[in-house]
Amino acid sequence: MLITETWLKGNISDNSVINELVPSGYCFIHKPRCDRRGGGIAIVYKAYINIHCRPTITWTAFEHCEIYVSNGSWKTILSCIYRPPPSNNNKIKTSTFIYEFEQYIGQLAILPSQLLVLGDFNIHVDVMHDTIAKQLSDCLSKYNLTQLCNVSTHINGHTLDLVISRLNNELNLKSLIVTDLLISDHYPVVMTYDIKKETKSATKRIRYRNVREINNDNFSRDISNMSVDISKCSNMTEIITTYIIMDY
Repeated sequence: MLITETWLKGNISDNSVINELVPSGYCFIHKPRCDRRGGGIAIVYKAYINIHCRPTITWTAFEHCEIYVSNGSWKTILSCIYRPPPSNNNKIKTSTFIYEFEQYIGQLAILPSQLLVLGDFNIHVDVMHDTIAKQLSDCLSKYNLTQLCNVSTHINGHTLDLVISRLNNELNLKSLIVTDLLISDHYPVVMTYDIKKETKSATKRIRYRNVREINNDNFSRDISNMSVDISKCSNMTEIITTYIIMDY
């Protein structure tokens, strides 16, 4: 589960909130916004899932948390994004976000793994003539990426929360559901992916002779001492078969 706008402060006062949020058997990773109110992102996952946090640089126009999920040969980078809308307080320009996000997504796109980038972008991607939405779309196309959420995710009727993956994604998206749970102005985006569990191949036991360890003198003696008359064998295959049977 990926969460944006946690409003955690990065100090001891967060502990009670985290303990209430995270059920038994789950782990919690988060990056709070420590310099001012609001913001913050978090990832909650089952404890048995093999993940590790990827070291990343800090961007000025958006917050993000990135993990690497692996299951045998199946490997995926999962990134949670929160882009605060520009305001007089944060003084973040839209052009800065587009530039920084293109730098960031370009670094991810060249990595040899599956890729999912999700979060609150605060961009009206459903508005065809929206300038920043067009710039974001061009950025994704440049790196062969696509945006999968095409329904309203906000109480005011716009698509602000996005799901970005590769065009040739090997992850099989079975469903994407957006439902108003009446707990936020943003609706949760619930996705189900069909991920094949890697199975161990069957163990095959092979019995063989190491010909380099054969003592030629002993081998000749064993042949001479065979109780079966190999002179009655019509070919080499019969001789070898007879020897193997006697060896067992």
